[in-house]
Amino acid sequence: MVVAFVLFTGFQQPVVNDPLAVNLLKETTASYKKNKSYCIEFTRINTSVQGKEMGREKGKIWVDGSKYRLEMADQQVICDGKTMWAYLQESKEVNVYDYDETEDELAPNKVFDFYKEGCKVMYLGDVKSGKKVLANIDVETTNRKSNITKYRFVIDKKAKKLTRWILFEKGTNTQIAFVLNKYTPNPVIKEGMFAYNKSDFPGAKLIDLR
Repeated sequence: MVVAFVLFTGFQQPVVNDPLAVNLLKETTASYKKNKSYCIEFTRINTSVQGKEMGREKGKIWVDGSKYRLEMADQQVICDGKTMWAYLQESKEVNVYDYDETEDELAPNKVFDFYKEGCKVMYLGDVKSGKKVLANIDVETTNRKSNITKYRFVIDKKAKKLTRWILFEKGTNTQIAFVLNKYTPNPVIKEGMFAYNKSDFPGAKLIDLR
């Protein structure tokens, strides 16, 4: 896949809670959620609202139900469904939290269900990428307490596959795009994948914030 990040302009006036957009989200997310476990390889791209790229890095996430493991160059997150360990490379610290999926706005499964949570769903229109037609759908939250104000989902209309999603956070002038490079359903999950192992983080300070 060629990694690209496009600022979408010139779309038609969107219709709030457009049935076409809602149905496309349902069909697309259902194709992912039917698998209890999966692995996604992605590229995260930080871009200013003016369209200037501010950095990118690759990452990988394994998901099995409410458990997940995220690996990137500067951080790792391990969650066994009850406890979450977040390792930051820069500070050499592992922060430990009680895990509550309802409060984790970036939980993998929650991203797929974001449009169900009292949000405004708007179909912005389509753009062509090679032979593909990509639908662009904005999902804006009505929850004023949420740090994420909006997701933009970019979907291959024919394949019903998510190609990227972009999140907009409150109080920032950046957009964070996650470009899906590879999706593997039902991958081999190694024993201990979702458990914290001190030996994997030599020299890291453990900070219990529970």
